[in-house]
Amino acid sequence: MTTRLDYVHEQVYGRVTPELALEASRFWEENGVVPSADERHRRARELAAVVHESTGKLAGVGTAYRDTIQRGDGQLEVYMYRTFIDPRQRKPLLFLSLFFTACAALENASVNGRPSHVAFVTENRKFMRRGVVNRVFEANGFKLLGHDQYAQSCWVYPLFWDGPHRRLADSRS
Repeated sequence: MTTRLDYVHEQVYGRVTPELALEASRFWEENGVVPSADERHRRARELAAVVHESTGKLAGVGTAYRDTIQRGDGQLEVYMYRTFIDPRQRKPLLFLSLFFTACAALENASVNGRPSHVAFVTENRKFMRRGVVNRVFEANGFKLLGHDQYAQSCWVYPLFWDGPHRRLADSRS
């Protein structure tokens, strides 16, 4: 665990407790983002990283599940990443610090044949704008793969390299 910007980040991939699963399920329900109890339960098993306010209240979650992306040159095995941050807690770069915490958790998980990339689709309109957000992503090692049928951007980030997520993990020691 590490504290940044008055938040506590925690890697939880593969070790989600029943208490954390319940906390995440309530968080999604209270914010109206995952209405189905079955879906909340399923996603709680996919938690990779969480961020709490310094008061202990859950501020954001990142989940990851294995999937395959079709590309022109074949298929790419990835962890598909989803995140939700409480709208009252959305601060500059909190998304990135939660994402990098999740990447470090995925790298540290002892899973055979694990994917070498994390991908996410930007459903948030703010992340789909050209300009500052794209420059921040590109400067931190993200690659834009293209757009889906809804014109949402699909980004991919490589694991197992000395990138920002590694520096975040190394700063904890």
